[in-house]
Amino acid sequence: MARIKRFAAMLAAAGATAGFCAAGASIKGGSNLTVPPAPPTVSRPAVVELGRALFEDKRLSADGTISCASCHQADQAFTDGRPVAEGIGRRGGTRNAPSLIGVGERATLTWDGRETRLEAQVLRPFVNGREHGLADNAALVAKVDGDPSYRHAFAIAFGDPKIDTDRVAAAVAAYLQTLSGGDSPYDRFARGDRSALSESALRGYQLFIGSARCAECHRVDGAKAAFTDDSFHRVRLGLPAMESRLPELTQRVVGLSTAEVDALIFDRPEIAALGRFLVTRDPRDIGAYRTPSLRNVGVTGPYMHDGSVANLPDAVNVEVYYRTQTDGRPIAINLSDRADLVEFLKALTDVRYLRP
Repeated sequence: MARIKRFAAMLAAAGATAGFCAAGASIKGGSNLTVPPAPPTVSRPAVVELGRALFEDKRLSADGTISCASCHQADQAFTDGRPVAEGIGRRGGTRNAPSLIGVGERATLTWDGRETRLEAQVLRPFVNGREHGLADNAALVAKVDGDPSYRHAFAIAFGDPKIDTDRVAAAVAAYLQTLSGGDSPYDRFARGDRSALSESALRGYQLFIGSARCAECHRVDGAKAAFTDDSFHRVRLGLPAMESRLPELTQRVVGLSTAEVDALIFDRPEIAALGRFLVTRDPRDIGAYRTPSLRNVGVTGPYMHDGSVANLPDAVNVEVYYRTQTDGRPIAINLSDRADLVEFLKALTDVRYLRP
């Protein structure tokens, strides 16, 4: 309670000193939600700080042990270091918790892209039985509304104390949109500091954009390289063992609602392994997943959608193998080349996450 009161006081100070974005302006991220008109004393920083508090509040789970920050830890580039995420009661999921750095810039969300609006996605974990475990959105609102300090904070952020799911979602999304990268050795190199990369990392960079063909999916174009094409690709991880069951598994999800598919994804690894097919129902998308950004990849292991690859060198080996299998074009790089690629990938880590 004391923490929330201190937070509310901080919000009040922020609201008195900064101007709000245009009244009724759309929140970034593809949502139809809008921030309600607010007095000029209300500030965007207040909405962001409210979102941060909600993101970190373990009370917003069924047993008071899990917050959004449990699986997306700030000191680990907003990942958790586990193969798959864990929710209430240490219930394991089926997919690796991706980094949230740059999430506000992504065209699709989650490994299979089944959500495109950040404000909608941030609500999903609260009502998932293996994550926060709340019964529904009404239970979430009741928990937030039960704290008078939150009502005060919402009044500062939105102009009145009303608390509903739209405002909870808008605040958390506003906070996540502040999580941007761009302060890595590679970025300094791209801005003209040729000494920012080691000789090994420089060789790795040339391989990355050249013969290793990494940049075909992990794009380096634009003012700030995203290191993703925001598209979906098959790597066949987990598929060979279940190919004989594909007719049964695909038929099982045809006709199910989004909520029913969500529940199966978190409960059944073999369903989760269907990947993008769960969204499109297109057989060509079986086992396809969204290309993750490689920013901070040096500190966000384990890797792949299922967390099945423990370290970065192995992740490079897996990618080279499956790209060769999928494209039918061998990627001819030796062990020394692979070591250089790893050094370049480590150079994509923002300074704040670099380990001594």
